[in-house]
Amino acid sequence: MKVYVDCVGCEQRKLDAQRVIDYLRVNDIDLTDSPADCDYAILVTCAVDASNEANSLARLDKIGGALRKDAKIIVGGCLPSISPGKIAGYPVAGTFSPRSMEVLDSLFDHQTPMDDVRYPNRSTFDPQKESLTHQTPRDEYDAAKNGFKVVISQGCLGECSYCVIREATGRLDSFPPEQIMEAVRRGVSKGEKTVMLMGGDTGAYGRDIGMGFHDLLRDVVAIPGDYRVFIHDFNVN
Repeated sequence: MKVYVDCVGCEQRKLDAQRVIDYLRVNDIDLTDSPADCDYAILVTCAVDASNEANSLARLDKIGGALRKDAKIIVGGCLPSISPGKIAGYPVAGTFSPRSMEVLDSLFDHQTPMDDVRYPNRSTFDPQKESLTHQTPRDEYDAAKNGFKVVISQGCLGECSYCVIREATGRLDSFPPEQIMEAVRRGVSKGEKTVMLMGGDTGAYGRDIGMGFHDLLRDVVAIPGDYRVFIHDFNVN
């Protein structure tokens, strides 16, 4: 069996796609770089707005057009939860959201379940950019966004009428602080110069486990080393 993995989405969905790749590798499932050479094609999607949804559907069309007749598509990411009707016409063997990646356990023979595959800190889908001699603050942020990342939570506490992402990512689920600290220490010990804290709403971190984001940040910046901390998707509320 050969599996092709692709991604259209934000930094968090790119980490999801990398986690899928890591899951397949640890279970000795062959990967291929071509959808024309696969038995299953897995596409991790984005549907934060109409433009990203259109990009995801366009990639789905492209992959579907390249597949053999007996090959199947698995659609992950946000699109299946936000616009399930949009994928109804494709030969979809299964779907998963950012909060239900364990669905892959029912689709592939495995010894290591998805729950035992930790979140990666980098993704093969991150763009590789040359470092600039003189960086603006935005350049620095973008570089850190594509560097060493640590996922600290999923979901949010909001009920914003203009946002559909919660339909895919759900209610806030803060990861244990010890797990986060271990990941940061591991990166710093390997010489990482930046650490990007990632989450659906990093500002809400800890509200479900009796702590606050400031508690986590205090402990993270206390780790000895030459590095800078960046924060992704922070809701000031």
